[in-house]
Amino acid sequence: NLSINQRLQRLFIRWSLNRFSVITCPSLELKSIITNWGVSKPIEFIPNGVEISENKNTDKYYDLVSVSRLVNWKNIDKLIRASAKTKSKLAVVGSGPEEITLKKLAKELNVPVEFLGQLDEEGVKKVLARSRIFALLSDYEGLSFALLQAMACGIPSVVSDVKGNSDVIRNEVEGLVVNIDDQVEIENAIEKLLSSTELLAKYGAAAKLKVKNEYEQKNQINKVISLMRAY
Repeated sequence: NLSINQRLQRLFIRWSLNRFSVITCPSLELKSIITNWGVSKPIEFIPNGVEISENKNTDKYYDLVSVSRLVNWKNIDKLIRASAKTKSKLAVVGSGPEEITLKKLAKELNVPVEFLGQLDEEGVKKVLARSRIFALLSDYEGLSFALLQAMACGIPSVVSDVKGNSDVIRNEVEGLVVNIDDQVEIENAIEKLLSSTELLAKYGAAAKLKVKNEYEQKNQINKVISLMRAY
């Protein structure tokens, strides 16, 4: 149930959005949410766009990488536990209120986790290029820009089975989709990829191709320009 302040905020957002001629959404999940709020104006789905990475660095230093704000619903703790179980080296990019708790957990489990803090876009790309698997185990996602960045670098992903993720990553095509409530399934997915250079290459190539076909930045910008001209 929403609080009074949250209800008022939603009413204001709905009123504001209904004053526009057309609205763009970066994800189908967000489009569904806004529609359910009672927004009556046309809503166009135009995903986020990223540049295709041409980084040729094949020196993989990290087994797993996460790029996100360090909050509860990102479930970085489950990733750290999975890293401990699979004996994999994990890089965590980002900061947030859970940082101290997560560092404590990593120390308790004796996991080789590197907390890299906030990085600029180039810094993120460099870490991604040196990683084997991108992990996104969140309880909710609209359309993760970090996920698209990882795909653009040719990295396969292990993602939670929420709509914002499964709309992008098809299970056993661009990566593996797991039940966020099943820790063993998460660990098995990571182990499966790390034990197969063939799958890493296959899913990574498919991920990069999907970005090129559906999420390349210049194409998304052109879609927005065309929409503006239409209205």
